[in-house]
Amino acid sequence: MKVDAQKTAELKIESDHSLDDSFALNSLDSERVDLIVQQKGMTPTLQTAFDRILQQKEKIGAISAQIADCRRESDQISSDQNRVRENMKALKGSSEERALIQRYVGQLDVQESRIATLRKEMAELNDQQNAARVELDRMIMQVNIDESF
Repeated sequence: MKVDAQKTAELKIESDHSLDDSFALNSLDSERVDLIVQQKGMTPTLQTAFDRILQQKEKIGAISAQIADCRRESDQISSDQNRVRENMKALKGSSEERALIQRYVGQLDVQESRIATLRKEMAELNDQQNAARVELDRMIMQVNIDESF
């Protein structure tokens, strides 16, 4: 472009470039999907696939939360049982103390039953979580990203 001395000119430059963006489907989160959708970088088919993956990840997260709740309750019971056992050791054997020991034994029995139930629940939840992870992996493997967006 030729510009005479003491003159100004405007030069418009347009550039076009492709933007490469990559992400792992197993680390996909809803914020990332929303961003891609807002940038109009996703086809409806791909969005549906991603939404299904996110729902499965949420399911796994919910199961993880249930497992954590069971562990917390089990830990609390174990802590309480230690306290009860220490109290039982301190008792000498009078009639009032024998009644208290019977009460403590009953409490320990109830807690042991609850711990057994919690262990069973955690085993079932772990099985559900493993199955959900296998399903998530299957869903990820089925996503066909052969599209330009």
